[in-house]
Amino acid sequence: MELLTTTDMTQAAASMRALLVLAARRRLHMTRTKTVKLLYLADLRSVEADSAARSGVLWRWWHYGPYCRSLRDIENKLVADGALDRELRRLSPYVSETVLTASPHTTEIPPQSAELVPFIDAELAAHGRKTAKELTVLAYATPPMQTAKKYDEQGLVLLFDDRPDPDRDFALGRYKRHADSEAFLASVEARI
Repeated sequence: MELLTTTDMTQAAASMRALLVLAARRRLHMTRTKTVKLLYLADLRSVEADSAARSGVLWRWWHYGPYCRSLRDIENKLVADGALDRELRRLSPYVSETVLTASPHTTEIPPQSAELVPFIDAELAAHGRKTAKELTVLAYATPPMQTAKKYDEQGLVLLFDDRPDPDRDFALGRYKRHADSEAFLASVEARI
């Protein structure tokens, strides 16, 4: 399995768009948080099936579970391109949610996401009606998140392959001491 060292913006955008198109077909209410967590779970399901993550997202442990800061840029671009609609809803004076939907004229699933679609569809069937909070709890319980929590380092890259690997374990140990983790991971990949 190839180690992803950066997010593939084109693949990640196609994956996010595919998830929201499939969610619209199922008439599911999708928030930004639900979208991120379901995309992560689809990637994890893909890895469990054939050892390959397919979303193009380099997942990291951030504040509330698996995340990638590039996802906000991807979301903004998809909204600007007219592929997604975004609505900020105030739930109370202090709480809001961002609702994401595939634009009505965006019914096609991007061909780049074809290999991930069965896994997205399975996650939507299994967990699409759950709340964002329930999905966050579910994502936190996954093996990659449990491993990241063990290292207690926000921003740690989530590795889906949990087989013993001395080179990777060495890299994870040294990773905590490197501010520029993507460059460091690229150098580790070059040595492995």
